[in-house]
Amino acid sequence: MTTKPTPDFPDWIPPAARDRILDLRQREVVSMPEELAMLDRLANREAMHTEVWQRLPPSAAGMEGWIIDWTVAGLRLAAPAIATRAPFPKNKAEFAERLVNYPGWTVQDAATLARHLLEAMDENCQEAEGTWAAYSQTMWPGQTLSYLEARNIVERLPHFFEVLWAKEKLAAAALKLPRIRKKQAANAKAVYLSRFLSQRFINQFDEPYDPIVSALVDVALDLEHGLDAVTIRGRRRRQRKISSQK
Repeated sequence: MTTKPTPDFPDWIPPAARDRILDLRQREVVSMPEELAMLDRLANREAMHTEVWQRLPPSAAGMEGWIIDWTVAGLRLAAPAIATRAPFPKNKAEFAERLVNYPGWTVQDAATLARHLLEAMDENCQEAEGTWAAYSQTMWPGQTLSYLEARNIVERLPHFFEVLWAKEKLAAAALKLPRIRKKQAANAKAVYLSRFLSQRFINQFDEPYDPIVSALVDVALDLEHGLDAVTIRGRRRRQRKISSQK
């Protein structure tokens, strides 16, 4: 892992925020230039001093590192949340198109792929069973794995990934992660981050602190035209309506 140069911190940054930023900068997961640039803004941008740290309630003393964590986590979660997913491909042409336009696979995709693999094995079982024993001995000398045993393993994979997918949805529900309708909108990332931060502040401090959330979103995304608290409040209220709908 390459050690990142230690930045110069202003005197006004809270120690908890400074220590968390230093910790994140040295982690392998923080390797993208845009994320390092965001951490530098969170450390040095004057708005963090006047609009965030000075506006926090007294109960937040020593918890400033949490706010850095919330902001970083919100941005990391925003990317998959606003990504649009194409219907699962039905043929090779659709497969190739999906890989270009929708890189990456979800746990739900893995479950679907596992079901297709099992179907393909069943359709070709007569041909496959005849050569499986010799093949398995070549690939795994001294080990015995019958074709039926291999099929039984594959048969369990769809269920495994479906359970994993269900757990992911439960975790998202427990965290009250935002739901974004207009995923292709230019401001989708800002909308997600603002709603994510609003919920974190409400959970921790029983207040949304819209002006603080506004400043955090502006700094994190380096927005040319800053958001105001009225916009943040409107997004938060719309999120409540979305969450109440099935």
